[in-house]
Amino acid sequence: MKETNKTCMPDSFCSLPWTHFSTHTNGGIRMCCGGIYVRTNDGENVNARNTNLEQILNSPVYKKVRKEMLEGKQPKECNYCWRDEKVLQTSYRINSNRMMGADRIYNNALKFTENDGTLDLKKLPPEFYDLRLSNKCSQKCRSCGPISSGLWYNDYVALYEKMKDPASLFSFEFGYLNLLAKTSEKDKKIDNRHKVDKIKYKEITNTWGKELNDDLKKGIHSIRWLYFAGGEPLIHNDMWEILRECIDSNCAKDIVVKYSTNFFKLPGFAWDIWKHFSRVELYCSIDGYGDQYNYIRYPGKWNIIKKNIEKIYKERSSTNVYALPMPVISILNIFSVLDLQEWLLKNVPAKSLSNSHFDNRIRVSILDTPSYLDIRIFSDKAKKIINEKYIKFMDKHQGTIFKDEFEKILKYLNTSIKHKELPKSDVDFSSDLLLPSASRRLRENFFKATYALDEIRNESFEKTFPEISELLRL
Repeated sequence: MKETNKTCMPDSFCSLPWTHFSTHTNGGIRMCCGGIYVRTNDGENVNARNTNLEQILNSPVYKKVRKEMLEGKQPKECNYCWRDEKVLQTSYRINSNRMMGADRIYNNALKFTENDGTLDLKKLPPEFYDLRLSNKCSQKCRSCGPISSGLWYNDYVALYEKMKDPASLFSFEFGYLNLLAKTSEKDKKIDNRHKVDKIKYKEITNTWGKELNDDLKKGIHSIRWLYFAGGEPLIHNDMWEILRECIDSNCAKDIVVKYSTNFFKLPGFAWDIWKHFSRVELYCSIDGYGDQYNYIRYPGKWNIIKKNIEKIYKERSSTNVYALPMPVISILNIFSVLDLQEWLLKNVPAKSLSNSHFDNRIRVSILDTPSYLDIRIFSDKAKKIINEKYIKFMDKHQGTIFKDEFEKILKYLNTSIKHKELPKSDVDFSSDLLLPSASRRLRENFFKATYALDEIRNESFEKTFPEISELLRL
């Protein structure tokens, strides 16, 4: 803080509360993608439609977290990262500090942060924007919902009507969603548990208000990183307009653009825009191989994904655009991800042997909601089988894969769920861990939700994932 002479950065320090904010498709604002929603002094959720940077970055939660971090504490608002660091020895906090240069941010934080955590935004403006501008999407993945994919809307309504006791399953398992009203098809509304806004989720656009948009334009020369997710950001017109604004302002050359994308639709004009930026990184959520990919990422088509991979490593290898496969690990693809890695090694040239800009080694993101898709709910017998298969796979591909990514999956698999939002009857409060009975209940929920959605989509989990079906019954 301003009067302090601290020179040693606390172990708990994170660059993000000083440099970053994250928007959601519903207009909600978070300190980062794993953080809680930002609220006003009156406890109301801040919404991107009617706020500005000052109200966001000097809101009570930002000030509290900054103050505690500079005091060397671990704010409870950041439990998502503290959990990951304990289990996986890495986190979004650690990766962000590495990317942004935590020493630089910390030194500036000491200069420009008041004792109560207030930040002088003129001296230290935000550098890293995480923008989720719309729920418009080209897929409706099994782990998703209408807040992140407008295509999910009708299926979600159908599921709600189909389930005998939908509230007990979906109000928690889809977490942020509740069906509030069922009138005409046009007027059905879905709200999230954070009560940000009652929005029709068929397609959410224009999530930014004028104040926030004006602030972005004023501070555009301070931006160093833009991260886009969705929905599917590559089909969002507002995203392309922001990039054009950066080009017109002559600051694109200083900005790294990152995407979380399903990699299903690659606009031909994209490279004419991306070439102006320092670097473009596509983190491709390719969650499996062949028919199993098609099931998980419905209505995705594996053959289209193959063509898009070829487009990157064959046609676009001389550009500043880099892509890497980053599947979201769940119960469904715990084995399919190994098939995906095998296919990539056989069909995509290794970066060490070519100038390929599509990496043939996967990195992973691990799902924790909805809980019935969380790999930690496998039984101990099933986990033993999974561990053995992964160890053989890693031994076979020693030196050609990112082994630590597969080890990360096993570390997460072999822990127990900690979840204070679960019913009290499911939790052992001496350890705050899920009881075995709760894991069984979540596996039952998996079958309920999966079979119901199979019926709606005319698909078959049993035929597509026979090995996983057996594991879930052990």
